[in-house]
Amino acid sequence: MRRSPLSRLVDPSPRLRAALVVLAACSAMVFFVLGTRPDASALVPPAPYDKLAHMMVFGGFAGIAWLIGAGRSMMLPVAIALALGCTDELLQSFTPGRDADWQDIAADGIGAVLVVSALQFARWRGMAVAREA
Repeated sequence: MRRSPLSRLVDPSPRLRAALVVLAACSAMVFFVLGTRPDASALVPPAPYDKLAHMMVFGGFAGIAWLIGAGRSMMLPVAIALALGCTDELLQSFTPGRDADWQDIAADGIGAVLVVSALQFARWRGMAVAREA
């Protein structure tokens, strides 16, 4: 049976999951190294677009975590994204020229929930279509 591109995405192979682990680790390291630089605020768009950027970045982290876990959990990827977001805000509080903001953490959580929900829905929809065929 031939797999559709959507089914490959929401049910990744072990090889793809291993590659995603490497991608997630490298992305988190680069994110934290660049985020602790005093001039990092120049990379962040002005309010209110910074919240959209938070939603996209931490939604991406949650999506990668969901794919690594093969969609077995909805809460763990969100918790991972929130832990990364809280760590980022904590590091920002010690960085000159940066400040921590609880609204950023809320945007991180909203982005994570939206992405994980979309992936879970896509997986459920793919299973429903496969049952009908």
